[in-house]
Amino acid sequence: MNVVLLAERAEFPDPVLSCRKRIERRIGGFVEAGAHNAVVLEELSRVSSDVAVSVLDSFHRDPDLPEARSALLAYTRIILEPDRGFSYYIAGRWYRKAVESGYISVAMALLSIPPHRVRGPSDELPSDPLLSELELGWRKTKARGTDRGLLLRLLSDPTIEVIRILLQNPKIVEADVIRAAAKRPIGADVLTLIATHSRWMSSKAVRKTIVLNPYTPTNISVLLAPLLPTPDLKSIAVDGNLHPVLQRVAAYLASVRHGQSLRGSAEIDD
Repeated sequence: MNVVLLAERAEFPDPVLSCRKRIERRIGGFVEAGAHNAVVLEELSRVSSDVAVSVLDSFHRDPDLPEARSALLAYTRIILEPDRGFSYYIAGRWYRKAVESGYISVAMALLSIPPHRVRGPSDELPSDPLLSELELGWRKTKARGTDRGLLLRLLSDPTIEVIRILLQNPKIVEADVIRAAAKRPIGADVLTLIATHSRWMSSKAVRKTIVLNPYTPTNISVLLAPLLPTPDLKSIAVDGNLHPVLQRVAAYLASVRHGQSLRGSAEIDD
């Protein structure tokens, strides 16, 4: 058996604490988000499903350390981008264990839950009279430019390829992305793109804006909710504009962070 693992087991006899400490220690040695993804996936894959979901729940309860936040962000990327090596088989096992253990926030994050609201034909935003007449290639080229006024207009572009380029543009700042993510109605694809973007998912304000938008796919909001402070969670728990599952997760997180218990009710009601 690996000597390092033996030493860690001696120091942290609790397998959940041991796994969490390994993740935090290894993440602390890397700056790149991609390395964080690899660490989290590797460490959670080497332990039992019981331990894996318990580690995730522990991060949800106590996400204040920078390494804990980095671990949760990495886990979010792993879940939302299947090519990172996370299989539906693992998700199914973890979901069942999370439900059995009453880990509501862990269980709900493993489901594909649609947005509370979906933009329909009658919800279409007014088109920009200038941009609507321009070719996609021109708009994509301008999205790489430096004209702030034009860039802000392009943030309302209905084409996801244009938005993807804009999010990479250094002229776009946090306040611009917050305004874009706060729009209602808005396509779920745009909110998903922002939520999974390596640059913007690290922003506390952007994450909060995404969670509070009822047009965000609910599983994304549930994945990001543990990264919010407790006062925000308490507000979400009673916000009727948001999905009931998200409200339930927020109530669970707020309660467990105050030493209360909502265990044993992780399944979605019919």
